[in-house]
Amino acid sequence: MSIKYHLISFTSNIVSRLFFFESLVTNYCPPLSNKKSLIAKIINSLFWPYYYNLPTGARSDIQAKLMGSAYGIDWAEHYDQNKETFPPKKGAKCIGSLDWHQVYRGLIAVENLISEKPEDFCLIQLGASSGREISYFAQKFKSSEFIYSDLYEPVTTHASTKITLPNLSFLTCSAEYLPAIAEVSNRAQIIIYSSGSAQYVYPEILDYMFFLFSKIKNKTIHLIFDEIGNNRLIDLNSYPGSKPRNNFSYSHNYSFYAKKYNFKVNQWNVIEPYLPIENFNKEKIGTVHLNGFFTKK
Repeated sequence: MSIKYHLISFTSNIVSRLFFFESLVTNYCPPLSNKKSLIAKIINSLFWPYYYNLPTGARSDIQAKLMGSAYGIDWAEHYDQNKETFPPKKGAKCIGSLDWHQVYRGLIAVENLISEKPEDFCLIQLGASSGREISYFAQKFKSSEFIYSDLYEPVTTHASTKITLPNLSFLTCSAEYLPAIAEVSNRAQIIIYSSGSAQYVYPEILDYMFFLFSKIKNKTIHLIFDEIGNNRLIDLNSYPGSKPRNNFSYSHNYSFYAKKYNFKVNQWNVIEPYLPIENFNKEKIGTVHLNGFFTKK
């Protein structure tokens, strides 16, 4: 690792011991914060190396303060703004230089899968937030079962007060409990779908989730991801695991975890929508979208 990284890591460990560090982090580091001042940049540069080196419990405590409660509701409402026009029509919305549908391929994979025999399917969305995607599926496939899940109770409660559908239920739980939920469903085909939320699952939890799903008998498990990552420093086609990204997120090689636990790889795409990079903000350098579709019978 570079001298710059070690210097920042050392400084962040010192600064983190100051009694006012937590209040600075709370003020300047929430994912939706638009603060671009010099102090915001300094706090962020010190906070993230400190955060990613913490044990799981300590990371979880900080993440809950900056992504749960009111922050989580703000996040949900941010994604709920275009709920009425979801999904966009082809050609109506672009991600970088690509059409939205070229990037979010998991949505089509889910629709094609359930369309085969809707009454056989239960779809559980990991980190459903506003409920935009799962309510769309639940309205389209009325004979299928749908389960909204989110990590934070205020977010789940907020979504459940806005969405009422007979085939959609709401749960608050973390990713490692989804296999248990899948096991008690009376449907033969289980889809776990994530659109932008699995990036916030800790690598050790993601690995454990794949492991638990691989042990389920008498059901077919489909894991479908539409996620974001960064391949500036790693090759997400071959990297054996996950790498911290920023804002609580990770660049996960979902295909690595799928193969590790003997899932069939139906799709694995590392999509680069921000090319040529000179046409986009420099913050987009290395940003990729990850589409994975994995099955275990």
